[in-house]
Amino acid sequence: FIKEFISAWVPGGDKFLYKYSGGLMTEEIRQQWLNPVWINSSKTTYTYTGTDLTATLLQYWNGASWIDYAYGSTTYSGGFKVSSQGSTWNPSTLSWDSTNRNFWSYTGSRLDTFTSQKWDTLSLEFENNSRYINVYSDTNLMASISQTWLGSAWQNTNGIVYNDLPSGKLNTRAHMNWNISTNEWDSTSRGHFFYNSYDNHLETHYEQWKSTYWDTADIITKVHFYYDDELKTSIKPSDNPFHTLSVYPNPATGADHVYVDFRVQNTDPVQITIFNTLGQTIYSVKETGSIGDHLVEIPLQHLSPGTYFIRVSGKDGNQVIKLLR
Repeated sequence: FIKEFISAWVPGGDKFLYKYSGGLMTEEIRQQWLNPVWINSSKTTYTYTGTDLTATLLQYWNGASWIDYAYGSTTYSGGFKVSSQGSTWNPSTLSWDSTNRNFWSYTGSRLDTFTSQKWDTLSLEFENNSRYINVYSDTNLMASISQTWLGSAWQNTNGIVYNDLPSGKLNTRAHMNWNISTNEWDSTSRGHFFYNSYDNHLETHYEQWKSTYWDTADIITKVHFYYDDELKTSIKPSDNPFHTLSVYPNPATGADHVYVDFRVQNTDPVQITIFNTLGQTIYSVKETGSIGDHLVEIPLQHLSPGTYFIRVSGKDGNQVIKLLR
């Protein structure tokens, strides 16, 4: 079936047409409004093996037909993503030119490292670009470290340290930057997570590090409006695969966009869907799966004031948050 999303019915406004098969998005067409008609702009085609996204083809419209532009492929092992490669179409050679590739490594189901490489047009080889390392205590994710390649060695750039409550829920999340002068980590900010009696995430208090102390006087508090009473008892920790799921700002009165912030423990793709009180889908986007924190920006220009619901769903389940516009 096909679903449609229109961002603005004005010159330059966008319309998106979606095709699905077996609950999976197989095609997304972007059109632009050039009065008095919609004109094709770009098309993305998704190919799956089972439920695994194995190929993505991006094409643009030249006025008469679709022209290849970019292609990406992904391989899996044991249900886990292990490598991907991107390329762009070269109209001069009528062939695909490599641009980048990525690798994932695991211990069991835990993601240990993610390595990104880019194609060097001079050496005609892939070279390291960036790397992410996850550190665990038993099965709990304790830290994520970002590094960049300097030509002969990896150098730290930034990191996140996680502290969990005895229940397994996230207690604090601290952000750090690597100081190349001292070869030490410098704290930048941290978030404290608060929950209600149903273990639903209600608030996050963010503090800034001021050289020698945490500035608790300048706390940014994000208050979230979650579930109707009849839904609260149905959202238990065991039913929630998205730890610390939150949407902000919420209410989003006058905002052009909101951020969907969540943390996952597997590498399956995540679908984010906005629907109205009638159950009609207003917007939908797929987020590539990876263990750790995700922050997804959702446009709101097309939404009229009112009540909406944001559903985040994956292989292990789904969670719904009420959004006030």
